[in-house]
Amino acid sequence: MFTRCDRRGDRSRDRSRDRSPRRSRVCLHGAIVAAIGRAIDRGDLYSIVLMELVDADYRFIYVDVGAEGRMSDGGVYAHCTLSDAMEKNCLNIPPPEPLASGWGHPIPYYAVCDDAFPLRPHLMKPYSRRGLTDGERICNYRLSRARRVVENAFGILAAVFRVLHTPILLQPHKAEQVVLAVCTLHNFLRKNCRNAYLNPFLDRDQTMSEHLTGMQSSKHKNASSTAKRIRDVLQEYFVTDGKVTWQETHKDDF
Repeated sequence: MFTRCDRRGDRSRDRSRDRSPRRSRVCLHGAIVAAIGRAIDRGDLYSIVLMELVDADYRFIYVDVGAEGRMSDGGVYAHCTLSDAMEKNCLNIPPPEPLASGWGHPIPYYAVCDDAFPLRPHLMKPYSRRGLTDGERICNYRLSRARRVVENAFGILAAVFRVLHTPILLQPHKAEQVVLAVCTLHNFLRKNCRNAYLNPFLDRDQTMSEHLTGMQSSKHKNASSTAKRIRDVLQEYFVTDGKVTWQETHKDDF
């Protein structure tokens, strides 16, 4: 496991900024997701979880490898160092800022996740898909689109490092080192060979994550009123000052 936490908040702010007009994210520090890989343990398959926090440039800024595959995403997150650091505000994340000049109260920087994770002020996920308003559907689309950055980062990783396509014929602790190594190489290539390494279709409304194995949803559904209020503010912003032209086309998918 490794983490990379910048010492200056302005660098973390740079990581959150949108690098494409199609990706339409606001105040995002990153996106987080987990997937299952497999190693060999005494002749049997042994599943291990790879959990990552990805920035706007498809680079991994946090990696945790080694949790058992039977754990839910939320369970893995709850027991990793990232969860503890975010709860204690140890990541040098910039202070809350308004979504736009003169628009509402400051909103904290946050990571985007799926429904398997808990809703927190620093961890946003879509609304439950029942009885949604148009605004909530649009918010779900915008959050889900932002989360595709991390899913596509996994897709790039699997497309280049074919070892991730099949069970790794190593003991679990050695397989963990292999996964960490390919994540490090991925970051190196994104930084030094970005034009050759970036797939030209990444900004479209589809993902490259077909090689990921999904995990079970977390049963932890308790969310603070603060987190719910922040998501409601985002929803209002996405249908007013922060709206984009194509969101109406995709809202019915969410």
